[in-house]
Amino acid sequence: MLVRALCSGSCASVCSSVLVSWFSHRRSRAAAAGTNATSHWIWPRQAHLRTGWSLRHTLTGYLIHHASSVFWATAFEALRNGRAAPRRTLALASATAATAYLVDYRVVPPRLTPGFEKRLRSTDMFCIYAAFGAGLALPWLLARGRPKP
Repeated sequence: MLVRALCSGSCASVCSSVLVSWFSHRRSRAAAAGTNATSHWIWPRQAHLRTGWSLRHTLTGYLIHHASSVFWATAFEALRNGRAAPRRTLALASATAATAYLVDYRVVPPRLTPGFEKRLRSTDMFCIYAAFGAGLALPWLLARGRPKP
């Protein structure tokens, strides 16, 4: 299950990060700003102000986001149990993304939110979490079309 979670979590992380960067660029002409904001877990005073690419903020922000994505993918994979039909896979991925949003913004303290919300709009956040859910399901939906060796 851990290998599956690494696969779906990595895909979800990349899909959602692409949108975070795109929306960040649209809103502030700084693609790294949204990812940098996630590094507020470690540098709470600096992260939201940093707009350019940096190892300290951008890489740290991405690694935090990636680890969180794999965490949520573990729950998704436990529910999917390695053999869900496409509709069920999509439903589980959507439910996981919705749960992640609720926990990220309604349960955990502000210090542990993703931080994207400091740089992006609420409509952007909806799209980012939708991309996250799609990313969870994508590897398994694509794998269904491959012939068995």
